[in-house]
Order: sequence, then C-alpha cells, then structure tokens
Amino acid sequence: MHKVILKSIMYYWRSTLSIIVILVLIGLAFIYTFQTSEHIKVQATEQLTKNWRTGYDLLIRPKTEEMAHKINLRETGENSNTVLDGLVRRGDLAQHHSGITREQYERIKALDGVEVAAPLTFIGNVENEGLSIDFGIKDFGFYYREESTKVFDGNRYRDITPDFLADLSYSQFLSNEEEHLFERFEDIWELGRWNLSSEPPNSVLRTDGSTWSMVAVDPDEEAKLLNLDKAIVEGDFFDGHHTIQKREDIPIIPLILLNQPYDTLYQSTIYKIDVPEKYLDVDRLIEAGGKEYLASRPREKVVDINFNPFSEAYLFNIGSIKLENGKIINNESHPGFSNQRTILDFSPLQYRHLDQELINGVPVVEAIPQSTRKEQINYRQAESVNLSKHFSFDIIGRFDATRLENHFTTSDKPVSPDYYQPEDVYVTHDTKGTKLAAPYVYQSSPYKDSYYTGGIDAITTLAAAEYLLGDKPISIIRVIVEGAGERSPESMAKVEHIAEKIRQETNLHVDIMLGSADRKVHVLLDDFDGVPGYGYLLEGWSEEGASFVIEERVSSTTLLLTIFIVAMGLIGLSLIYRNYTENRKRDMTIQYTFGWSKWRIIQSLIFESIGILFLVTICFITLYITIGTAWNTTQMLVAMIVSLLLSLFAMICLYIIPVIRHLDRHINLRGSNQTKKTILSQRPSNTLWSYSFRNMIRHPIRSMTKAVIIIATLLYVSLFLLSKQQASALLVLTFLGERVDVSLQAHQWLLFTIGILLALFSYIAIHINQTEARIGEIQLYKAWGWETKRWAFLYLLEEFFISGAAVSVGAICGYLFLTSFSDSVVLNITDVIVFIAISLCVSLLISVVTLLLRSNRYRLREFH
Repeated sequence: MHKVILKSIMYYWRSTLSIIVILVLIGLAFIYTFQTSEHIKVQATEQLTKNWRTGYDLLIRPKTEEMAHKINLRETGENSNTVLDGLVRRGDLAQHHSGITREQYERIKALDGVEVAAPLTFIGNVENEGLSIDFGIKDFGFYYREESTKVFDGNRYRDITPDFLADLSYSQFLSNEEEHLFERFEDIWELGRWNLSSEPPNSVLRTDGSTWSMVAVDPDEEAKLLNLDKAIVEGDFFDGHHTIQKREDIPIIPLILLNQPYDTLYQSTIYKIDVPEKYLDVDRLIEAGGKEYLASRPREKVVDINFNPFSEAYLFNIGSIKLENGKIINNESHPGFSNQRTILDFSPLQYRHLDQELINGVPVVEAIPQSTRKEQINYRQAESVNLSKHFSFDIIGRFDATRLENHFTTSDKPVSPDYYQPEDVYVTHDTKGTKLAAPYVYQSSPYKDSYYTGGIDAITTLAAAEYLLGDKPISIIRVIVEGAGERSPESMAKVEHIAEKIRQETNLHVDIMLGSADRKVHVLLDDFDGVPGYGYLLEGWSEEGASFVIEERVSSTTLLLTIFIVAMGLIGLSLIYRNYTENRKRDMTIQYTFGWSKWRIIQSLIFESIGILFLVTICFITLYITIGTAWNTTQMLVAMIVSLLLSLFAMICLYIIPVIRHLDRHINLRGSNQTKKTILSQRPSNTLWSYSFRNMIRHPIRSMTKAVIIIATLLYVSLFLLSKQQASALLVLTFLGERVDVSLQAHQWLLFTIGILLALFSYIAIHINQTEARIGEIQLYKAWGWETKRWAFLYLLEEFFISGAAVSVGAICGYLFLTSFSDSVVLNITDVIVFIAISLCVSLLISVVTLLLRSNRYRLREFH
C-alpha cells in the first residue's frame, strides 16, 4: 500500500505541492499573526504601563472653588472643570483658591496607604517691584520719547504698550530754577500737551502688570514628589524655613524664584528737541501750538535701546540699571520692605463649549475674552487685594523647572510637572479653522491676564501661606498611594479606596489621576474687539480611566484582524483540498471497481494525509532551523500545532469524507443506467454571452467559490479600514493613545497584508485548478483551429461576469457594513469607483495570467 500512496503523491505532485505550500503559508501566517499580536499587546501594554503614573495618583481640592474675591467679569461662562464633563484642565493656578485647612491636610497625610501628600497653595500674583533704567541724560530741556513693549506669542511679537504713554511722549526736564513751572502744570498739560518733570526722561520697567505667580509648598513633601531640593541652581533650599523668621521684628517671607526668562522686547528711543530760546517761555510755546510745535522742531537722538527686561540677564535684577556709553550696567539690589504688599487676584479662565470639531472626536471650547491690552487679548480679569501684613521678601535661591521630575513616575520619558512647567501647547489652526502648515508653540507671558501664563514663578513655605492667608491656606493636595505603581486593576482599587476614605473624612473633592491620560481638546482664542486672535490651541485635559479604554480598543482591533486571517487561511485550505479531492475521486472509484475494499481505500487516504502532514512538519522544522532566531519557540510550536490540527480537520472533512461519500454514490448508481446530468446540459448555447453564462451555471460551486473569495476580501478590507479608523479615532483623542496608535500601525498593516496575501493565494490556486480541469476544452478549441484570443475571450467574458458581480456585491456589502457600524464614515464617490475598478482589474488579471500560463503547457498526466 505504501508504494501506491507514494506513487499517488508523486503522480499528483503539483496538487500535493500546492497543499504543502498553502499549509506552510498558513502556518507561517499563524506564526507571524501570533507574534505580531503578542508584540502589539506587549508594546501597547508597555506604553500604557510607562504612562500609568505620570505624576501623582490623586488630586484633592475643595468641593466649591469659589474665587476668594469676587471679580466682575465682562462675560461669564463655565470653568475648565465643568465645561467638558469628566475632563480636568490641570496647570491653571488661577482656578485654585485656598480652602483646605492644615488639619485636613495632616489627616490625609496620616492615612494608611498614603505615601506622599504634597500641598500646593496659590497665594496670588505678586506685583513686580519694577526695574528702573537710568539713561544717563544730564541736559535740561525738551525731549521726545518713543517707547514700546512687545511680547512674543510663539508666532509674532504683539505690542502691549499702554496707550497713555503716547500722551507722555513729549516732556520737559526742568532745572531747579524752572521748578516754579509746576504751579502751572494743569494749564501746560491741558493747553500745551507736554509733561513736566524734575527728573530726566528715564523709564521704570516691569510695573505695567507683570507679576510673579506665587505659591506655597510643604518643602519636605515637595522634595519627595518632585525632587524640588535638587532643582535649586543658585542659593539654598528651604532648610530651616519651616517657620516664619523675623528680622528687626519684621516677618521675612523666604522666596525661591523661577530661573526662566520670558521672550519680551522693550524698545526706547529718546530725542532732544531743539527749541529756540524765545519759545522757552511757556505762554509763547503754548501760543505756537505746544505739542504740535515741538513735533515740528529738529531733534537729536540721544538714546536708542532695545533689550529684553525679562531675559536671564535681568530677570532677577530688582532695583535699577543704568546706561553708560551704550552699555547696560547692573546695580546690585534687593526687594524692599513694604507695610502693605499688593497681590493681584486673577479670575479663572471662562469657557463655552462649541458645537464643532476640527478633528473627529476632539471637542472644541472657546476661551471667553475679558479685555484687550493693545494687541494682546486678555482672558482674565484682575483685582488688587491688599494683604494687610507687615513682611518683606528674602530671595534665598533660584530653581530650574526643567530639573524638576515626577519622582514616582513609571514613564521612561516623563512629562514635565504640571503647575511648574506645563507641557508645550501648539497652535494648530487659525481662527477660521484652517490647518496651519507649521504649527507653533504658544508662548507663556509674564503678564498674567493673558491666556497662557506659564508655570510657577515664586515658591515660599506653607508656614508663610498660613501667615498671609489664614486658617485655610491650601488650594490642592497631590497624593501618591503606596503600592499603586504597577499597572493593574488591583492598583486602581487601592487608589479608589484611599480616595473614598479622603472623601468621607474630609468632605473634599478628589480626582483620580492614576491611569488617566491627557484628552485632546481644541481651545479657540478668537478675534476680539478688532484684535487678531491666536487660533485654535491643542491642549491636553486629563481624563480618568483612559489607560484601560486604550488597551481594550487595541486588543479588539488585533482580535478582529486575527480572526479574518484565520478565516482567509481556512478558505484557501478548503479550496486546495476541494480541488485535490476532485482529482482523486476518479482514481478511488477505479480502485474500488477493481476490488479494493472501502476500508483499504480509507487507510490509503489516511496514510496519504499523514505523509503530507509529515512533509509539512519537515518544512516547519527546516524553516525554524534556518530563521528560527527571529521566532519565539513557544509561539512557533503553538502555531505549527494549530496549523497541523486545522490541516488534519480539513483532510478529514474536505478530502477523506467526500471521497468516501463519492464511493457510496458510485455503488448506488452502478448498474442503474443513470448518468450524471449537469445543469443546463440539454440547453444549447447560441451566442458567446449565453455560452459564458451557461458555463458559469454548469459549475456553480466553482463560480460561487471565486465570488466568495472576492466578496470576503472586500469585506476584509472594509473591516480593517473600519476597525483601524475607529480604533485610531479613539486613540488619537488622547496624546498617550496617539503614541500607542503610531507605534502599532506598522504591525497592524503587517497583519492586514498577511490576510490579503492568503486571499490572493487562494484566488490564484482556484484559477490554476480551474484551468487544469478545463484543459480538455482548451485543447479541443485549439484542435478546431481557434486562435488563442478567441477562446481566451470566452473565459475572460465568463470571469468578467463572475468578478463584476462579486466586486459589486462586495462593494455594496462593504458600504453597508461601514455605514451600519459607524455614522462618521464619509466615502468619496471617486475613491469608491477607483477601488471597484482596481479590484475588478486585479481579479481579471489573475484570471488571464493563470489561464494563459497554464494552457500553454501540455496537459497534465493526471487528466490523461
């Protein structure tokens, strides 16, 4: 029997080789599918694990965050904690006001499971003490000054020079003998429109609304959370400053200032005006036109200076600088004592939700403007709050926000600590919603009434906050939960348990930040009162629980791709075995007719199948030895076993059982003088069209199989596009999800390609077997003297009917599939037509190529 089996395998070597090749290909597809799926899962989980804890686990704040001092707003809206339900805009200090007591903080800190509890108090914005500049002007007389201050917004410098400075552009520097003119100041100002001064035309900078955003911390807890003690670049940390010190009975507030400059531009040009002596008389000068006369006189440039008073060179200079020989010279100075220090209290940002989207799924809100400052739009209102406390500042050091790090983060590329150094915010679209070719970073400003004010400028201690603000000095508390650093449902349960305990014991509001991710939000900074807006900012607002949502979507997409790959592999396997079975039925019938028992035939089929599986196993082992270093051994063994089991199942169901059933039918028909009739066998075909149609109907299974492959492939493409689009649409809504999506795209496309290759292989295989089955007809046409193009046209016409119908059905099913599962799918009619045309051309090309290549060979021996 073994000789017969071996002879059968060798005799049908083309069919046998086809089976072995497709079994190996399916096995390889399974191996790479398992490997890629595992890689996707590992890589996604790794990304999510790294970003499981980006900063802290819990954010605690008062339940009602009312403004400490009610500020009248030009227009109100919703604050960032309510405008988008479930999203939290972190880093905006102005939205947090004191409201947590020291006792509540100590209770939270003492809870079991709380590893770090770091309070943060937003005291307010301290007015800058100013920086006066001495231009070195000594000569008395009339002067004209052009002065401007500009702030860089990331795209251009915006002029924020106060309008009243234009009225003071003309001034008279009076000598001691001329000081009597002050008695006529009102007349001179009203009639002549120039200013009088006993001082030269110098300038005082940084007193036009620039402030320090000042916070208080618990030094020990802040050092644990952010390594604040290691971020000091000059001076000392808060060691020994846990209580308020006094100097000559005056409380001293220790300060550590941010070592970060702002991009501003101050420009001043001063001219000395040549005024004839006869016009030095006030009345005569007024009669001549005053300011208009001075504007008409020749002038000499005496000062021309252009520099950044908020640069690193001048940022910490408090006092004065002077200009000598065109160079700026620093004077050493310190903050002065003040009986009543002014604190500016800024209103939180106000938003309104807009019913529009620039990117599917990304919400859009509009920041509500409150006022303008020349070319700058202000989004906050300010109110002066006098702290009636006697104190002075002592600047003990400087810190570099770039050296701060979230000590408990699990990320190898940690984000910058919020509040201190908010992440870069990009302007992605202009105010009309047109996407910018080159998005730019929206720059922070020292003028805190603008939209983006940057991070913390000055830090003091919690003791200082208690002295300044009273018994509820704390704004927020950031908490690290012990044992929650590993990404798991158990870690989340620990955090939720601590959060609930804090709510019960303190009645404070608790946001869970562990496992959250920054959800993309577009913020519109529109035109206002004739001032050009900035455009649409792309910000990240924190969303709870996003980590597990991202993982679920990645897993579901990968699972769908894997299922279709397995389905395509089974389709190809069934096609090969069906055609192989048709070839073997005739031989088995002959063997049965010549006396072979049914059991002996079954044995030969089983051993023949085992022989083929053995050859497939040899191929797997050879491939593993050759390129096995790139494979995971366990995955390779699992994939090989799965493919062999599927092969065994296919052999039994698609080969052995059909052959046995054929033998049973042969027994029943033997001697009954019945012949097998094919569909339409008695109907003549009068035209080429009827011939082609008749041929399709006569072989319904073969025609339907080809159509099913095309329809299934188109559905597979539709499913991939849908799952990819829906997964990406969800993932790109968060910055973390976008990173995961980008890192996995290549692997997802690899899985998709494997499925397409299996479908193409199956389609080519059925055409090869079809051509071999009809080789007799082709040779008959040749014997009649038909040219190749004549009979080839018949088959091409037949394939056109089948492929055209299948492509049409597949396209319609794909469209219905897409639209039924997603309302956001928008199809371009041109793209659809091109897709259908390409699908039809590919299927026809495969038909023609296989037909011509196989028909030019001699008829196969198994069909003699």
